[in-house]
Order: sequence, then C-alpha cells, then structure tokens
Amino acid sequence: MRASPAASPRRLPLLFCATLAVLSSARGAELRVCTQNLWNFGEAREVQRLRRSSESLDEVSRDLDQRLGLLASRLASCDVVALQEIVGGSAAAAESGARRLVEALQKRTGARWAMKIGEGPDVIRNGILVRERSGRSLGAAPAPAPSPSGWERAPAAATIRAGSRVIEIYSVHLKSKGSFGREPDPEGESWERRRIAQASGLCEMARRRLTADGRAIVLIAGDFNNIPGSATREVAAGRLEPERLMSPRDCIGEGGSIACPLPRSPALLIDLAALDPDTKDRGSFRFQNRYEQIDTILASPEAARLAQTGSPGDWEVAITGAIGSGSDHRLVSVTLRY
Repeated sequence: MRASPAASPRRLPLLFCATLAVLSSARGAELRVCTQNLWNFGEAREVQRLRRSSESLDEVSRDLDQRLGLLASRLASCDVVALQEIVGGSAAAAESGARRLVEALQKRTGARWAMKIGEGPDVIRNGILVRERSGRSLGAAPAPAPSPSGWERAPAAATIRAGSRVIEIYSVHLKSKGSFGREPDPEGESWERRRIAQASGLCEMARRRLTADGRAIVLIAGDFNNIPGSATREVAAGRLEPERLMSPRDCIGEGGSIACPLPRSPALLIDLAALDPDTKDRGSFRFQNRYEQIDTILASPEAARLAQTGSPGDWEVAITGAIGSGSDHRLVSVTLRY
C-alpha cells in the first residue's frame, strides 16, 4: 500500500494576505471576483529567460505588449482578480511584471489597483489585484496556519471587509500535469497525487475556518489543473477524503479519474463553475486538443448564497474570453451581492 498523498513532509509557505475595507454594505452592493491564468506574463526579460528561452527577446516583448491590452480589457470589469502565472525569478521581479498589468488596468478603468504577489519557489507565482475605491485599502492581515502539503507556488490570500461581513479569497495554482523537461511523475498519473495533497491542504484550511464560523465567506479561485469529477476537484470540495483514494486499494485512475466506487460526503465547498447550469459544460483551457474546465471558484455555503440568482443550484458565475486572446485560459468570475 502506498503512502497517502496528503502525507508530504513539505510545509506550505506562509500565505500573504490583504485586507480590503468596503464602505458600503447596503442591499444591492456587489463584488465581482475573477480568476485568470496569465499565461506566463511579466517583464519581457524575465519571461524570455525563465519560460521562453527558445525565442528572441524582441519576439517575447512584442507578444507581451500585444497581450497586455487584451488582458486589461478582459479584467477591467472585475473588482478582485486572483492571478496565476506571474513570472519572476524573485518576488521583486514578479512584482515588476505584475505592475505592467496594474498600470494598464489603471489607464483603462481610471481607477487605482493594488496588488499582492505570492511566494515561490517556482518562477511563476500567484497574486491578487484589487480595484481601489473611496474607503477601500489594501493592507496586511494574519496568515493562515501552514498546510502539511508543499507548494510550487504558494496560494495568495485577501481578506475583504464589507460592512460587518468578511470575505476571504485565495488565489491558487495546483501542480501542472506536464513535467516540462523535468523528471516525470514516477506514478505515471500526471502528478495527480501531488495535486490531491495540495487540494487536501486547501480543503482543511477551509474546514478550520468554517468550523470556527459556519457563515464565513470563503472563495478559493484559480487553476486546479484537473476537471470536475477528478480526484483533485472532489478532494478540494471536501466530498472525498484523500486517504480513501489509497486504502485499501489504489483508486487513482488515468488522468486523475476515480477508479473505485467510493462514498462521497456532502460538499464543504461548492464548485461553482462545475455545477452552475450556464458553465458546467464550458471549458476554460485547451489540453491535447480538447477543452477542459480546469479553472474554477470554490465557494463556502454562505459565499454561494450571496452569488445565488434565485434558483437553487444557479449562481451568477461566468466563463468568458477567447482562448488565445491575451491568455491560453478563459476568465472565470462570480458576483456576490449583499
């Protein structure tokens, strides 16, 4: 029997957090939260050196300049953006690259945008952008307890205050399926065990928060690198304990599918893009010539209630943007109303 995928000895680096104060919590106020994988975006020299070394600096620079306007147009209607794939060999280099996007958004929207960049050790990082308005500020907040599962790129976190309510948002990017010239997955499962361990860490973090406050508003947004119904997504939502995938038998199938008839628990978090009738059949990324929904937003019950349109199981969720126009991922969004 193999070891449980959640038993990795590596620990999660402390997450950066941010606080956004919102003056008005009047009925009808809303917050649009988006997640967008940026497709290796940053300063041209860093992107060429770290991610696109087979291309010339001029080629990379022209491509990034063209994509910058497309990304700013796509993100302009968001209030908060969970970002993935900000390129930088250091935190300072990643911040410099993300600042290009902030400046383009400020020019397009006429509003100021604040940013926070997550930790490595990978050369692509997570981040969060927040549209600033009168009465809003972006500052430090306590970090969650470390998770037992290790990360290539640490989740980024923001705490948003709206009147008496607090919204916690996490930007995440789970382990990619590809090895990209490095040592391949020894299990031959495209690193699904690694993603399961990371998903378990996210779920346990949310479980601790919801145990302390069942009405907590929690959103986990980003690139999960696997599809609805996969072991990764089921573990992240709290429907499946990772240990059941390994004992008494190995139940991880091809591509991260679940190869055994395992019992499910009620979801701790609602996988909005996977379940909403308008988005459940839409892909957010093209992998091996097929469209897959690997980007999503997981919501606590209270967060899902604030996004509900009136019909049970129907939320104000959208998957928008053309793949290849600014990014190789579409944008996923949810609108919360108070």
